[in-house]
Amino acid sequence: SGFDGAEGLEEVARMGGIAIAQDQMTSLCKTMPGSAKERVKDSIYVADNNIAATIYNIYKKNSAAIQN
Repeated sequence: SGFDGAEGLEEVARMGGIAIAQDQMTSLCKTMPGSAKERVKDSIYVADNNIAATIYNIYKKNSAAIQN
């Protein structure tokens, strides 16, 4: 549909997940991050090479909070 990524991100957020997407600077299709931002205001946008590190840092933070 051209919006399937934004729809998926919206569903992640709707289900209580953390929505993380590639930023506009590193995206091949410059309109995709904007489409996602319109649907999910509280998402996190990072460079493609920082997505894995972002997920890991969120995991680490949440794991520490659960253990304490």
